[in-house]
Amino acid sequence: SGASSLADEDNFAGAKLGGGDSCSQSDANLLPPPELHLRVSGAGQDRTAWCGELYRNATSAEKDWPDQAVEWLNTSQADPKLAAAFMQTWVVFQVQYYDAPRKPHTRIESPDTLGRKCWAFAYLAQMFDSSAFSNALQAKGVNLGAFVEAYDNAVGLTMPLCERVMDNCFVNATYDPSRKGGCPGKVEAFHVLGFERENLKRGFVVKYPFKH
Repeated sequence: SGASSLADEDNFAGAKLGGGDSCSQSDANLLPPPELHLRVSGAGQDRTAWCGELYRNATSAEKDWPDQAVEWLNTSQADPKLAAAFMQTWVVFQVQYYDAPRKPHTRIESPDTLGRKCWAFAYLAQMFDSSAFSNALQAKGVNLGAFVEAYDNAVGLTMPLCERVMDNCFVNATYDPSRKGGCPGKVEAFHVLGFERENLKRGFVVKYPFKH
């Protein structure tokens, strides 16, 4: 339920930040100097376990909680257990559409829709150089190690799903690689109507990475 999710979030943030709904406690946990912290304005734009309703008073980066961006990314946004967090959306919510078979009473996506989702996986994989990103941040005294590790793990989890769903010919049944090659029309829909449809709208910035 929404209530239990919020309670879980409070417990998680309280353990990580040492202060539950305390912005001051969260600030105290951040590494100095503050001018080197990543800055965001209104990140989340919602109630958070670490700042409660204080986001409502935010009108600019100076009045918001910008110095908590590093802590926010390394904790809640890197945790797949927190509902609606970035990593939960990526490795739980999106991954479920590639279950073989799908769980009872859950929506079965078409090949082209799965191709569009795989475009997003490929975009996240190709547009982010974790080593360069980490090195640039560390040069400024910023460490996003937990978030970067979670990101790299998510890439490793989701990219193979795109190959598997094609190998399984999009059948809502236990994965069986012997089906591979038996549904060229569906694979074409995945590629052209799904993946490249998303690519077209964005100037073909992503290379099609799958062998099918």
